[in-house]
Amino acid sequence: MYKIIMRLRTNKDHFPSTYAEAQCLCSGCILVQGNNPPTESHDYVSVPIRQSRVFLRRELCSDGEQYHLKPVTVDVVVGCTCARYRPRAS
Repeated sequence: MYKIIMRLRTNKDHFPSTYAEAQCLCSGCILVQGNNPPTESHDYVSVPIRQSRVFLRRELCSDGEQYHLKPVTVDVVVGCTCARYRPRAS
């Protein structure tokens, strides 16, 4: 189990200009075992789940007065998951 909060992000040059993004609150993962209270374990790590989303970015035209919309891809954190911690080999 993991804990997340959702935060609103705003970029005035993108459409939609506001979107929700997850933020992982724990470095480890919350384990629920039997009737014991949930505890954070650092045998696991909380890892963000990213998803590519397409937004339309407003760009100024060559005339300097009008704008056009250009599709852009943005990686957005949509959740968190638990992964087994594996130290790097030296």
